[in-house]
Amino acid sequence: ERWSNDPRWPRPAGRMRTRVGIHTGPAIVGNIGSELRFNYTMMGDTVNLAQRVEASASHYKATILASEETRDAALLSQPDLVFLPIDRVLVPGRQNPVELFELLGCGENDRLAHGEKILRYVAALHLYRQGNWTAAATAFDTAAGLFERQTSPATIMRDRCREMVDSPAVENLIFPLSKESI
Repeated sequence: ERWSNDPRWPRPAGRMRTRVGIHTGPAIVGNIGSELRFNYTMMGDTVNLAQRVEASASHYKATILASEETRDAALLSQPDLVFLPIDRVLVPGRQNPVELFELLGCGENDRLAHGEKILRYVAALHLYRQGNWTAAATAFDTAAGLFERQTSPATIMRDRCREMVDSPAVENLIFPLSKESI
């Protein structure tokens, strides 16, 4: 907000939004290259999955998405973080599903502020994973009203359920994210 009123910054600075994807694991980090081309960079499966998690944030209209490994590691050192379980997805290039969580805040105030949203979303996610598309769509629609933004993970999941109403029920559904969807 301060920058949007500062004439040294471009006018869109106040409206800029970003998203973050976080995954925890080993990676190669450092100066890599040769005398002709030298770059400080990161490489490895952990980095690749972090990029897929970040791209998934775009699909789910989330700001900060973390993998289950990151959520678990973060809660060990900061137990008052508030996470919302978003979905279980299969990202391109991986065989095992990835559980995604949105970081909503930290501390008791954020836990209270997001408590009902989390309860309703988790209940809707449970119906979704049972393949009860109609009930899940209704539950996600209720949860969507608790998000501050018009398009949210709840609206994405609600719309997906509505598209799947005529599909057979699949327990513990894992959503395949394609390169086109992220």
